[in-house]
Amino acid sequence: ADHLYAMRTKNWKFLMSKRDNWVELYNISRDKYELHDLNLERSDTLKNMLREFNQWEKQLSDPLWPRLIDVKFEIDGKTYLFPS
Repeated sequence: ADHLYAMRTKNWKFLMSKRDNWVELYNISRDKYELHDLNLERSDTLKNMLREFNQWEKQLSDPLWPRLIDVKFEIDGKTYLFPS
């Protein structure tokens, strides 16, 4: 999906959705199944990783082709996009 991002640095990994506005941080050496989100406890680590990610992302070129499909639908009042 074009709104999901991940980055790994040493023992740390973050996952982020720009569309849904969430971010998760894991210490993958201690939590290999990524069950314990540490983004609040280790906000300094997350800030450093996000800064590094944003610097990298600025260097990327625009996509050479558009998305092929986007279908919007609702289930029980919640809006979903496919592909997500």
